Amino acid sequence: MDLIASHAALRRRTSPESLAWLLLLCVLGLTGGCHVTNKAVPIDISDNGASAFDARSIWRFGPRQDHGVEVDYAQHRGSSTSLLGTGSRVMLGSAVIDGPETLHNEATVRSLHVAYNYLIAPSNPVEAEAFAGVGRMEFKLLAQGSAPGARISRTLGGGIGVIGIGPRWKLREQLALEGRLTLMGRASNGPDYEKQSIDLALAYRPVKQMTLRAGYSWLKATVEHETDDSDVSIKLRGPFLGVTLNF
Repeated sequence: MDLIASHAALRRRTSPESLAWLLLLCVLGLTGGCHVTNKAVPIDISDNGASAFDARSIWRFGPRQDHGVEVDYAQHRGSSTSLLGTGSRVMLGSAVIDGPETLHNEATVRSLHVAYNYLIAPSNPVEAEAFAGVGRMEFKLLAQGSAPGARISRTLGGGIGVIGIGPRWKLREQLALEGRLTLMGRASNGPDYEKQSIDLALAYRPVKQMTLRAGYSWLKATVEHETDDSDVSIKLRGPFLGVTLNF
């Protein structure tokens, strides 16, 4: 009898309004628990068959012609495929691609700089060029998925500082083996840009004012955002061609 009386009392205390509120709280709890915010992940582009081009002009002056000013334009281009997992996204500005998705990524990295160039040991079989200056770097990026509208196309860039060194081993009067290490970067309130490249080439000098170069190039470049945008990591390597005009 006591059990029956307790059950009747509980039914009297549980009104239809109380049951409705209880059901609403349960629904809100379930939907809140199932809500997932996709996390922005970096855009990675790694290509072992990339291509590169470099064009340089150098104006020499001084008694030993060891001082100079150089203007250099370099371009690296590559592409790769990456997998974007469930719960992940890539995002640049208002353009967003949510996973799961298979992305085709492309990158073109361009730079233009003006620098002071100092020629070390110009009369020796092994000489080197040290340089430092300023310029501009540009990243042209494309990330594209298979779903309709899954596409991000963006160009990023800004002013940079540049330093580097380039040794040269003279094999013959018109033939040399050249290397060049270039470091570029910018740290500011906006995105941070960095680029490191190494070029190794066989240089042929058909005339005094021109040098043709062919070899292999390695590049690593990054873009780091302070916002929720995806960071960018680019690693490219492959053959390159170059030309230098000497004045």
